[in-house]
Amino acid sequence: MNVERDELRLFYTGDLRALIDSHTEQSQLDSAVRGSEPARFATISDDEIVALLLDRFAINPLELLEGTLEMEWHEVHVDVRGQPHFIDLGMGGQYTPGIRVTFSMQYRGSSDLWTLKPHSVWSMVARGRVRRANETSGVLEIDIVEPGHPDAEVLRNRLEQELHPIRSTLREQRNLLDPMNERLPELILEAIQRRRTKLVKYDALSSELNIPLKRQSGAPSFEPLPVRKRQLTAQPTQANADAEPGISEEGYATILSVIRHFGRSFEATPRTMKPHDEEEMRDMFVAALNTYFEGRATGETFRKFGKTDILVPERGRAVFAGECKVWRGDKELHDGIEQLLGYATWRDSKCALIVFNKEVAGFTQLRERFEQVLMASPRYLSVIAVDELGEWRINAAPAADPRQHVRIHVFLFNYYCGK
Repeated sequence: MNVERDELRLFYTGDLRALIDSHTEQSQLDSAVRGSEPARFATISDDEIVALLLDRFAINPLELLEGTLEMEWHEVHVDVRGQPHFIDLGMGGQYTPGIRVTFSMQYRGSSDLWTLKPHSVWSMVARGRVRRANETSGVLEIDIVEPGHPDAEVLRNRLEQELHPIRSTLREQRNLLDPMNERLPELILEAIQRRRTKLVKYDALSSELNIPLKRQSGAPSFEPLPVRKRQLTAQPTQANADAEPGISEEGYATILSVIRHFGRSFEATPRTMKPHDEEEMRDMFVAALNTYFEGRATGETFRKFGKTDILVPERGRAVFAGECKVWRGDKELHDGIEQLLGYATWRDSKCALIVFNKEVAGFTQLRERFEQVLMASPRYLSVIAVDELGEWRINAAPAADPRQHVRIHVFLFNYYCGK
């Protein structure tokens, strides 16, 4: 003979706020980011790391799928102690025939949340049985026990009474978890940036100690942090010593790699760039480039000429020219190209145009428009394939010499962080 037992209490044994604090704590995120060896850490993008850690730290709120509601019933004997009519069945209680209806519905979200209360002083009492299918789904069962033969309206009202504290608790859980999940990508990116900054400092030790640093097997060739400062010396582009000087393809590629990784590092923490104008951001890139290169006569290989220009001069010429612009529309892009071509006095000039977006929220749409504007430049000749998102390389020609081809590598960095 079936005798009804107490239901399990939900949202009772733990504190959700404590879990949220642990998932957003800087030391926890830093520890998770440190989980990869430096060599592997350098080979994967920030987006890939964020995706991996979101799987670990994001908490999916519970959601009842009420459209899956089902029921079944069983005859039971209900304890009615304190009520005037009962049957003494000799079981230590006062029982009468009745019915137990089990309502069940599927849920999705983190199954562990069924045990956690939203606040330490949370007073709502909710009962039910959770049957987990896995970590993120399962079934919630709610038993309604009534003596005698209750009608449908009684059972419906009882079910609503049982669901009310559950629904309220799930809403409060979501109110706490949604902001945390929205913040997590930014917090993880900050942890990645702290890790990358620390690795830069570690690599710099070899330069400061003047001792080569042994690289681990598999370290990527595009690593922008050389183990010692590299000579960036302009060389004649032909066997004739009287030919115009220029930098090597390797040197050009390394300059672009430094700009790429330095620029992307601030995309993770765009608020760092918010207060800075073009000239101040130019100075930051100049400092970064001079960290990795030194010239023959001076440690300041990369020099500041004008408000936003970066030059590597040699014999009165610019063997590398860079221009920094904050995106404010088509004119900024076209002006940057014109300024770079003004430095290009021979065919081997190598240039970079660095554009910062600080004002446009829809970066995907901006990137698509940016490419169209770039190709519409009156100086544009052709595009050279580049396998990097947010980067283009074009051949362009100065107005004064249409037969001269100058390569311009264009970067678009997204530093938008709201108004």
